[in-house]
Amino acid sequence: MLILDSNDHMIKSITKILVNKFDMKDISVADVILGIKTSKRSNGLILFQSDYIEKILKKFSKDNNIIVKTQINTSVYMYKNKGKEINQLEYSWIISNIIYVINCTRSNIAYSITKLSKFTSKPSMDHWKIIKRVLKYLRYTLNYELHYIDYPTVIERYSDAKLISDTKDSKSTSGYVFILGGIDVAWKHSK
Repeated sequence: MLILDSNDHMIKSITKILVNKFDMKDISVADVILGIKTSKRSNGLILFQSDYIEKILKKFSKDNNIIVKTQINTSVYMYKNKGKEINQLEYSWIISNIIYVINCTRSNIAYSITKLSKFTSKPSMDHWKIIKRVLKYLRYTLNYELHYIDYPTVIERYSDAKLISDTKDSKSTSGYVFILGGIDVAWKHSK
């Protein structure tokens, strides 16, 4: 269980009540929560998942030192595989692991993973090449962080939409992001 409050006295009071009611111990300040590392600095709070991403890379990426600076080539159209699927289970595992990273700290890769996740039932070699590129991009951006600092508590919302521009695709794409204190707090990309 994680208890958050700006008032240390309140945290200690709640912890004392819980320790008296349940068999538990207080481990003090949490530095890792569900694969998300936290670091409190004088100018704010930092969240990052470099260790979690490294585990994904060790498990799924054999190109240990190869990096790319862009996650996907947007001019390449991904086609449905008409042949035999290639390592469908492993492909799905990679997608699900990266979706967790997207949901926690890395909304910047949502577009490419949304595109790739459409092919989890029957991935082709072309889909594998693209997902390997995303992994190389994750290696390049391994140390990206969310840095929450003391800004005025103003919520900003941005949205965008792309109408149907490709005759092979019959749906539009849209997305939004909510920003609090200069950092993403909620986001969505959908077709």
